[in-house]
Amino acid sequence: MRTLLTLMVLVVLSGCKATADRPLSEYTQKNKVDLVRFEHEVMYRNGARDPSISERAKLDAFLRNIQVGAGDAVLLDGGSPDQRVALGARLAYQHLSVQQTGVNGTPGRVNVLVERYIVTPPTCPNWSKPVGEDSENTPLSGFGCSNTANLGMMVVNPRDLVRGSTPGPSDGEAVSAAVRRYREGKITKLLDDDRASGFEGAR
Repeated sequence: MRTLLTLMVLVVLSGCKATADRPLSEYTQKNKVDLVRFEHEVMYRNGARDPSISERAKLDAFLRNIQVGAGDAVLLDGGSPDQRVALGARLAYQHLSVQQTGVNGTPGRVNVLVERYIVTPPTCPNWSKPVGEDSENTPLSGFGCSNTANLGMMVVNPRDLVRGSTPGPSDGEAVSAAVRRYREGKITKLLDDDRASGFEGAR
């Protein structure tokens, strides 16, 4: 009897254990995040602090062609510190996140490097895993696929899918104001079904 019970326990455990050949992560849907870099060189004349009008036009065309956005990171290196500071201030005025590497180079050249994370959502539905008897009790290949894909398409800054970001300060005054209105009974009434759906005068 003891031997029989031992064999039954081993059979049950073997059915619940994932093997090394088929890990659970094999069926986990993930967003593919790639880092893409764009480079542009700004030229200066005679060690000037600011680039010429033609160089500024080239830089603007470069940023426009790559459709630079708030989620992109802009790195500046080369040139002189004064040239990087002046160029960084000009780019920051366009609401871009600008960082200076602190690497000096030829005073007449400043390298503009734009880093961007691009998301490729998983293909849904995913039926790569055969449907049938599964003694390992692993999840279906399409489990959570739509939720993962929606997250990849909705995220504002794909960089957050790689390493996250530090949240800013919350608006505690707005939250406390809502609680105060609730306690004082000053709650805005909700619209009825007809008014909320736009069919108020349809009766």
